This record gives sequence, C-alpha cells and structure tokens, in this order.
Amino acid sequence: MFISAGLDSDGNNKSLPFYYYANHPDNSTFDSDRVKVLESLHNRTPTKILDVPLIRVSQIIDKLTVNNDNTLVHLLSIDVEGMEKNILSSFFESRILPWVVCVEDLGHLAQDIPTTSIHKLMVKNGYKLGMRTFLSSIYILESKIQYLKSPFTNEWVK
Repeated sequence: MFISAGLDSDGNNKSLPFYYYANHPDNSTFDSDRVKVLESLHNRTPTKILDVPLIRVSQIIDKLTVNNDNTLVHLLSIDVEGMEKNILSSFFESRILPWVVCVEDLGHLAQDIPTTSIHKLMVKNGYKLGMRTFLSSIYILESKIQYLKSPFTNEWVK
C-alpha cells in the first residue's frame, strides 16, 4: 500500500502545512520546528508552503485489519517528514507490530541513535536495531527474528 497524503495520528487535523524546499527537497517537512532549525543553521527558507490533506492512521489500520483477524505486516517503511514517532505510536497502540520497520530519523549520527525518542519507542515495543543507513534505521521485531532466513540475523537467534 502506498499513500500519497499526509498522515494524522490523532485525527484532529484535516490538513497541515508542508514546507517545501525546491533547492533542497530532502529538507521538505511537516515539522515547523525543523523549519526554524534549517533557517537558523543554514539560512534556508521554504520555497512554498502547501496545504496537504491528511488521512488518519486509524484509516490505514482499518484497511489492514478488514477481514483479517491476525494482521501481518512484514515491512513498514516510514518517511513522513517529521511525524515518524506519532505514526509508530499509533501502530503500536493498535497492537500492529510489523516484523521489520524502516524509519527515517534524519539528523542523527549513528552513535546517537540509542538516545533518540524513536529508538526508545522501538525498543519499548520489542524491536532491535538491525542496521543504519544514511537517513534511516531498520528495526526487527525481536520475536520474529527467527523467521527471517538470513545469515545476517543468525547471531540474534537464541
């Protein structure tokens, strides 16, 4: 399932401002605090501010659980421009635990990942950090590691 919309974790918003940077599209975000940081550190201001319609995370979860008592999500990749923790929290509150989660956590060095709020949330919900890419961290649900047939996860299987 691919969703081309903003996600609202609590259902309080119909739309949100999306700060678009034409010359630096990787800086585009929903996060107004990040906009302030980009302006103060790099003198970058958004090229456009777009009003993006939102859908609730519960709507996605409802689609996943229709006619399926035992919802299985094998891979969840989240790149939601500053709303990652809210979205993950919504999934975990619904007790949908994807086997593997790739989550963008922009702006953190690899050695700082264990101190981030996203990492703490993932560990609290039974995940282990599998690897780090340039922009994202990949977590594996500890109870599902044994089912992933890979020499890279063998050392984790008890």
